[in-house]
Amino acid sequence: MKKIIPLLLLILTFTSPLYAQKVKEISELSKIKGVTVVQINKQLLNLIPKIDQVNGIDTNQLSGKLESILILNGEDKAATQLGKEMQLILKSLKVEPLLYASDEGEETTMYYVEGSKKENQFILFSQEPDEVSIIVLKGSFTPQDISTLVNK
Repeated sequence: MKKIIPLLLLILTFTSPLYAQKVKEISELSKIKGVTVVQINKQLLNLIPKIDQVNGIDTNQLSGKLESILILNGEDKAATQLGKEMQLILKSLKVEPLLYASDEGEETTMYYVEGSKKENQFILFSQEPDEVSIIVLKGSFTPQDISTLVNK
């Protein structure tokens, strides 16, 4: 017993930092070297002229509910790291894909993450062998809002 307690303490000492690592937020992925970032906040979204329809879709329904748009893109080494980090984040969020599509090596997955009143997120995650793109729409919209846009 005297040998087991120090051994357990030693194991806990070296393994506890592994469990204490905080999963990154999606916005922190912009710090990965080689990742291109475009972030549009509510103030800029309000300056964009209102467009009634885009390809027959009523966009006004969603525009007032949108708080921000974040676009991340990485190629080569940055794509590898960006893809791995995003998969860890999605795993930690415990979300199920809304849609998955695969075509000639490109995989695209859509997710909806419900948060507080204005913190819902619609995530589009696209992976190719040498490129990863992530688009995050954040706002007070619901899955029904997205469904209405898609079904028109």
